[in-house]
Amino acid sequence: MEDIRGKAEPRALPESLTVAVCTKNRHSDLGRCIESIGRAHPPATGSRVQILVIDDGEAPEAVLVKLSETLRDAGYRFEYYQKRERFGLFQSRLLAFERADGDVVLFLDDDVEIDCRYLVNLLGIYQSGPGLAGVGGVNILPQKNSRVRRAYGRLFLYDSGRPGRLSASGGAKSAEYWLEQDRPFETDFLSGCNMSFRKTLMQDLVSDQCLEGYSVGEDLFLSLHARRKGTLIVDPSLQVRHHYSGISRENRKQVAFAMMVNHYNLLRQLSPSRWSRLAFTWMVFGHFLNSMLRPARAGEALAYLRGFRHALRAEATDALSISRGQRNP
Repeated sequence: MEDIRGKAEPRALPESLTVAVCTKNRHSDLGRCIESIGRAHPPATGSRVQILVIDDGEAPEAVLVKLSETLRDAGYRFEYYQKRERFGLFQSRLLAFERADGDVVLFLDDDVEIDCRYLVNLLGIYQSGPGLAGVGGVNILPQKNSRVRRAYGRLFLYDSGRPGRLSASGGAKSAEYWLEQDRPFETDFLSGCNMSFRKTLMQDLVSDQCLEGYSVGEDLFLSLHARRKGTLIVDPSLQVRHHYSGISRENRKQVAFAMMVNHYNLLRQLSPSRWSRLAFTWMVFGHFLNSMLRPARAGEALAYLRGFRHALRAEATDALSISRGQRNP
């Protein structure tokens, strides 16, 4: 198989790792995640591992003591940071890059458990591929979609049909094929539940107002930024169990609205062509139709349309501002 690990300019091999867990009032989930990190085999002697928890909520003292003891016993350094401003997941990601000591920053969702060899394998992958900008793993818990649902995703351009490739509309449903792969593969994007990046390549990240709050699609935004600097791969040897906690999640209507707005903003950066806009419109119709077929989710269907309309209006406003600026230098 073609070597996919060194297509970018070689960089210094990473010797240290920061594991960043962004959380908000999920104390039980966070404890389970940290325990799985504590059980993981430590990387090779000489590697330095920092565990960094960025909290949009507030953890009781007893919880923090337990986390600290678990990680101290495993030989890891622990830092807890409670945010007083800059709320939202994307802002937490940016803060993690600022506070991370490691050469590589691994993001884990707080409702994830990692395999015991995850950390060892991750640093080994970076050390064998100096051209890598980012590396992600696979969730071994997802329920496989039926052929009908996969066909629906292909029809409405959610799904490219190829592992690691975004669809014409910028859809990332091809992640469903990742668990079926038996070797590392190059990808356009990483999954937010377990994704890692070289810190030096992400230091010029800036805040995006579309990614405030729940920050739907922030993993695609980070992946796009990293892919401009080097290669991204998904390695099936990096395995997690993602439990999809329902605590502190936004309701369906809020997520549907944000999904359309943020997705369109990302698509404009990926492929600002007429075809991509048509593909996006077709994808929106697919989401709308899927929700309308379930009477209890009619409000979600309307939220997709509101988000779509909001995105188009924002683009029209931007275009008008640019046009006026060109006419009036």
